[in-house]
Amino acid sequence: MIKQYILIVLLLAVGFKAVSQIGLSASPMKLEFSASRGGMQSLDVIVSNSGEEQVQVGVSLSDWKRDSMGVIHYYPVGSLKSSCSQWLKILPNANFVLQPLEKKKVSVMLKAADSAVTKSLNAMLFFTQLNPMKAARQKNGLNILLNVKLGVQIFYTPPGVSKKEVEIAGFNDTLLVHKDSTKESALLLTLVNNGVVETDGKVNFELNNLQTGEKITLPEDKFYTLPGAVFKVVQVLPAGLKKGNYSATALIDYGEDYELKIAELEFKQD
Repeated sequence: MIKQYILIVLLLAVGFKAVSQIGLSASPMKLEFSASRGGMQSLDVIVSNSGEEQVQVGVSLSDWKRDSMGVIHYYPVGSLKSSCSQWLKILPNANFVLQPLEKKKVSVMLKAADSAVTKSLNAMLFFTQLNPMKAARQKNGLNILLNVKLGVQIFYTPPGVSKKEVEIAGFNDTLLVHKDSTKESALLLTLVNNGVVETDGKVNFELNNLQTGEKITLPEDKFYTLPGAVFKVVQVLPAGLKKGNYSATALIDYGEDYELKIAELEFKQD
């Protein structure tokens, strides 16, 4: 007997070529609402089937937040104080079918609260493929069924709410121990979003060997933070880094309208 396994492919906020190959896609993958207090606003998502088979699509909402490493966690609607999911209405709000090459407009309606909102809120809109499609048979004889789940991020930011403020909460060197017991030296930069809106940015690291004066530029890292959230940027040091004393500089950039933040550290590489 040939066993079949369902592989759920969850795609969030970005487009992948693999989506169109499987069939189901959505655009845009991020909706940003700005309705005034008590007001209504509607934005559309176009859901498409670029495949050769019919796709059954399920529609659902969820609360969500990121942990300090950037991993998204999901919760029932209305569970989080940072959520606007209970203000949303989806039309059509029931499951629907997309024929090959068909597109459908889905309207997302937000009814803002009558009370004042002082920071941005969020939710997640899911489009789930309910009829998994068979992928190419694997060499081990297993049939893999692909089940796409698209996550469209939703943000609500009321007029006048715009403060961005990312602060440095810590910067130190550390030793990463992996499950296979291998170890890597790394830098750990801890950031906190003290603003009232979602804030994304990038971090550029540079090392300076205090004995030789050699400078080493490390790969750029990105961060994504919700209001009040902590985000930890882990930058693995180059393999074979020479022993000695180093200074490390982290340059935090979260928009041209905001001053760059700089974190500095001296450490010893053994």
